[in-house]
Amino acid sequence: MVRTPIKKSRYIFALILTILVFSLGILIGNVLTQSRINFTSSLIEEQRLEYDSLQLQYLYLAEFLQEANCPATLKALDENLNNLEIVRAKLENYLEKDDQEKLRSVKRDYTLAQLRYWFLSKQAAEICGQDDLVALIYFYSSRDCDDCENQGAILTSLKRDFKNNLLVFSIDASFDQEPMVGILKEYFGITKVPSLIINDELVDGFIKKEDLKKTICSHYKKEVVACQ
Repeated sequence: MVRTPIKKSRYIFALILTILVFSLGILIGNVLTQSRINFTSSLIEEQRLEYDSLQLQYLYLAEFLQEANCPATLKALDENLNNLEIVRAKLENYLEKDDQEKLRSVKRDYTLAQLRYWFLSKQAAEICGQDDLVALIYFYSSRDCDDCENQGAILTSLKRDFKNNLLVFSIDASFDQEPMVGILKEYFGITKVPSLIINDELVDGFIKKEDLKKTICSHYKKEVVACQ
């Protein structure tokens, strides 16, 4: 059997092709990484502006919170909470694997903003005498909580049903970088997740949708459409 000699030029061509493919992969990877960094930085800046705006709105609403301004205040509060959740979800999605330090900073901002608006909702309830408003804090954990995702989905569904009659504030109970989280857990006796604080009353452990709906409805002093 006669072996056909392999030309050196084929080896050289294969080597050059391999180097080109490898270099192209590195180049694309660097471009994508830089693009991701730039986009994340843009989102962070957007988030900072969003929180600055929310802080200013909070100060405005708190300063001018009077009975005559209650409908506008509560509507703005609900819209701000929705915007806050959108910004948080977007940023956590991009920062989770890239920059844990920035993620902690973003999460702390989000947590404090949630608590500020919870305090404002309590103040609004006192001044406005809202009989058709329930404020709920949802304590969840980002780790080791099989029921938290299901509980969150139930709350999202109920929020759609109750609309402005239900305010939901979400707090990561495992986020110990923010001292206020520990203070609230101790004050309300939070020992497990998920747990809910409904108008300052503790409901610990997972609760099914229909049971949670009945519990929420029991806190209204005025009849609301979602409870009919």
